[in-house]
Amino acid sequence: MSPMGSPSLDIHHWLVLEASLLAACRHTLRLASRHTGVPAVVIAAVALVLSRRIVRAAARLALEVAVVVAALLAATMLGWISW
Repeated sequence: MSPMGSPSLDIHHWLVLEASLLAACRHTLRLASRHTGVPAVVIAAVALVLSRRIVRAAARLALEVAVVVAALLAATMLGWISW
């Protein structure tokens, strides 16, 4: 536990977590490369493109949901709809 009393504020904890996630990604990349015979660079490039597309789609969805929630709240405040 950190001196501040919260484990979420401990930088060492986050650095260890980041190192473990990077190691897991490297291991998975090597395993996929060995299993498929496709070079690791190609697998990494495909994963990067797919993850970028997923993040963009998720961001777009989150924006749409936020707009609809704001519209519903405004309509409720104006008395146009009631729940």
